[in-house]
Amino acid sequence: MRAELGGATVSIDGQWWWDGMRWLPTFTPDGRWWFDGHVWRRNGSWRRPPLGVLVASAIWAAAVALWAPIVETMFREPAGDVAPGAVDVSGVVLLWVVIATAIIGLVLGLTTQLRWTWLAALLGTFAQMVGYVATMLGAPQPGGIEDDAAAVGVLTFALPTLQVVAGLLWVGAGTGFLLRGARRRKKAAPPVGESNHAGLRG
Repeated sequence: MRAELGGATVSIDGQWWWDGMRWLPTFTPDGRWWFDGHVWRRNGSWRRPPLGVLVASAIWAAAVALWAPIVETMFREPAGDVAPGAVDVSGVVLLWVVIATAIIGLVLGLTTQLRWTWLAALLGTFAQMVGYVATMLGAPQPGGIEDDAAAVGVLTFALPTLQVVAGLLWVGAGTGFLLRGARRRKKAAPPVGESNHAGLRG
């Protein structure tokens, strides 16, 4: 099922397209095909996330990688001990990272395919491990064993970190998916009148 239509008028919500006579759904009843304004495509095909999502994901990954080294540097005393209050600050910052992770998942669920959530989970886990290694290397250990400690930590914490990051992302993505479905049902009626499609070119 494939039709080259040379560009069509599409509604703002992306759920309907104008064939010149009437509004038709952009998704087939079984959900396997969708119309992008030019051609019918399999709904399982990969689509690049919007630029805003890519930028937000890059900022999130950078924050995940840098929060621990920054906090460790700020509260590291000259003698090598951790200053009082570091635990409290770390807890607050970590809470914000957790919230940001769930929000990234929400954005993915609202704007693009859920399969990108798995790649975001890998990206977030990699970023956290980079931050962990940087933190360990920045805190000298007795006997200079920080390299070994960092390596052991990566092997120990990589999988649990992946599970936590993926879980947070999927909580957000699932919420976004449900909200997107509710929005689709709310806008189930096709647009009516010229004002609904004027100026909206696919």
